[in-house]
Amino acid sequence: MEQDQKKLIRAVVRQVHPDLFTAHPFERSKNSESLKALNVYADQLSKGLIPDPARLEFYVKQGEGTFSKVLTSLPGTASLSPLFFSFGLITEEEALRDAAAVASSNGANVGRDLFEWLSTVAEEAALAADQHDAMKREVRSLRSDLEEQYGFAALDIGGEFVLGGEAQRKQVEALTALAQGLEILLSSSQQTSSAEKIDRNEFRNLAVRLYHPEGAPLVTVGYQGDDGTFNVRTEPMESHVGETGILHIVGHEDPNRVAAALEKLDLSRAQLLSKVSSFWVRRSRELATALRAALAVENVWFDARSEDAARKFVLWVGAVLEKKENLAVALLGRGYAFSVLVHSDDSSPLLDFIESSSVLQVRTDCPPKHLLAFMVSEAGELAHETATLVADTKAEEAAALEAVRDALGAKHVVRVCSSYDQHKVLEAAARLVEAAPSLRAAVDLSGISLAIDDCYDVWESGFISIPFDFSISDLQPQLQALLAPPAQEAAVSLTSDGSGRRRNGVAANAIAVAPTTKLLRRRSFIDDSVVRRSVTQQRRLMHAFKVSNLCRGSVSSIVFKKI
Repeated sequence: MEQDQKKLIRAVVRQVHPDLFTAHPFERSKNSESLKALNVYADQLSKGLIPDPARLEFYVKQGEGTFSKVLTSLPGTASLSPLFFSFGLITEEEALRDAAAVASSNGANVGRDLFEWLSTVAEEAALAADQHDAMKREVRSLRSDLEEQYGFAALDIGGEFVLGGEAQRKQVEALTALAQGLEILLSSSQQTSSAEKIDRNEFRNLAVRLYHPEGAPLVTVGYQGDDGTFNVRTEPMESHVGETGILHIVGHEDPNRVAAALEKLDLSRAQLLSKVSSFWVRRSRELATALRAALAVENVWFDARSEDAARKFVLWVGAVLEKKENLAVALLGRGYAFSVLVHSDDSSPLLDFIESSSVLQVRTDCPPKHLLAFMVSEAGELAHETATLVADTKAEEAAALEAVRDALGAKHVVRVCSSYDQHKVLEAAARLVEAAPSLRAAVDLSGISLAIDDCYDVWESGFISIPFDFSISDLQPQLQALLAPPAQEAAVSLTSDGSGRRRNGVAANAIAVAPTTKLLRRRSFIDDSVVRRSVTQQRRLMHAFKVSNLCRGSVSSIVFKKI
């Protein structure tokens, strides 16, 4: 796969990565499933194969609790252009030109050394991170000032942690336009009659979702043509009051235009809708806690994006809790490691266990007896085992990444490559821990954020991507040349497997690789990791065998998806 395509894929992943949707399990699970399909498609491309067509459904955050759906179909002609075009990363002309192009195999990491890469980009990445943090602080300051002045319940401008400099600049522009527009509105209002005056307190306790004009969602509107026929078209969204009372505001460059849009908003209606919506959301949260205790599951989530969804959840949970005594008798003190997501998507099965995210999706029209039947069946026990295995795997990875962060003295260490490559990520983590003393001696990694990826790259936010199959070739001689006096010669090399080997003609004053005790401790880390990984792999095989046997039977209204 070409390097440009990989960068575009990463740009997509940074918008839809499941870790960005931890508070929104439905969107998280959809993105997770689509990313797995995308990984399979991309993997076939990298091997020079013609991939199977794939249909992808992603959700992108537009704000807190607000999402836009991105649908795209990848053809069997080995082209990722439809995906990139759907996310606005390439133009229509580029999409048409590249539609039939067949990606070449991935060889971008061959011959590139980790030491060289970090030495080259560390300073650049640190500067980018400082600039990103400075812009992030400016965005936070502008947002908090507006929230304090007008008493907003919340002012959502979008994510701040994985944004590039251009996106941050747009956030500042939109916030500045909103601040100026509000001032113009209040100033002009003072010159009108008392009945028409707008007071800043009218915005108190209202939630605001702010958009830059270039990032405002497209909406479909109907219109009557010149010939009298009814037609529809898409156009950028205008400022309006949402069905839950949220003020959706477009921060146009001209603050007078923002003020004019704000003046048209029915703030009284927004206050009423907000109060009604908050009642259902508050009641939903109370019942979610009760349902979690009754089912003895890890967590219970619900869709609170609309008043209708929250109302359906409240009514459904009420029906389930009416059978609370039956639940207690049937479950017999069992506990489950998976979470439950209650939603009202009629296109999904009544019960749908997503193994990769350890979530049991339940529709709000699912009869309580069906849910109980699942919980006490072999399928429910298998779902619990799967969730336990996934949690153990994530904990193992988190511990390995934390060990890398501590060893390198880095600010953050994360994984952004596919979860299918987890064993490779663990191997890369062990090698980084072993090479850490030499790397820290040559490169200042304090304040640097690393991402274990499938390529080398520097993000606009200052993150540094390194591939899990990185190579460290002849690292110690390079360090010796950088750090030792001119008369000294390099004596010990650190091979890619982490071992220090003496060469012919070594100098007496050679730099030691590491004290023996530290080396043994690092070796112990690697060996323990290998042992744990072997056990995990065995458990996965046994688990897959059980799933295979179970799925040969008939389990009504239950869908299993492979990890």
